[in-house]
Amino acid sequence: MFRLLDEDGWSDLSRQLYGRSIKYASGSAHNELGLFEFERLAIERSFPPPPASILVGACGGGRELFGLVELGYRIASAYDPVDQFIAALRRDPRLFEAKDRLYVGTHQALDSAGPVSDEHSGTGQVDAVIVGWGSYTHLLRAARRVRFLCSLRSLCPHGPVLLSFFVASDMKEGERPHRLRLNLRKLLGTDDSMFEVGDGVHGGTGGIHRFTERSFVAEAEQAGYAVVQYQEHEASAAHAVLIPKSTKAAR
Repeated sequence: MFRLLDEDGWSDLSRQLYGRSIKYASGSAHNELGLFEFERLAIERSFPPPPASILVGACGGGRELFGLVELGYRIASAYDPVDQFIAALRRDPRLFEAKDRLYVGTHQALDSAGPVSDEHSGTGQVDAVIVGWGSYTHLLRAARRVRFLCSLRSLCPHGPVLLSFFVASDMKEGERPHRLRLNLRKLLGTDDSMFEVGDGVHGGTGGIHRFTERSFVAEAEQAGYAVVQYQEHEASAAHAVLIPKSTKAAR
């Protein structure tokens, strides 16, 4: 599959799979859960207090948005690639104040001249960022992830970023699996630009990348961030809080 789909293809596949999921449909029990416990704790420890303005990327059916509003935060803006999610959120009375700052968009397009970038290129302030649950793991290729993090730092140059993603405890290949993968690449005509160690396919959500702590920290630092919190959870997931290195140095 990594030969058949390019970056846009993987993004479109994930968009379609999420769009068909009843888990994130308007009014679902999942959407009404609000913030997860680890999100609440990370926000209490690392985010500025309400009514700070928060950017939420890949906001899905609104779980994080509803939780933030309940705590008294302002939604600086939010985006998701699934059209019907954004349409439903714009109709929700809890988000009436923010409805004109909810957009259809992707992580991949954040560094282009999209509506979120336009919104905050002038006076719009972003005090902190939440990258929607698990969505960072769908960004394939290290260079693309670093560009995305750089875009976040441009939009929020001093504030923290909360991300969650899939992890693999050990992604080092043995000699025999490495040889087999090289032979398979020759057969399929794939190369390093199509696949990185950690890439895979999740049946319910599309293309994913699993991180080690070392690989995650290396990419964050390349984008100008310091990792101030990293915690692994059950089910091969983790979350992290990043702050710009310049902000950490000033403390």
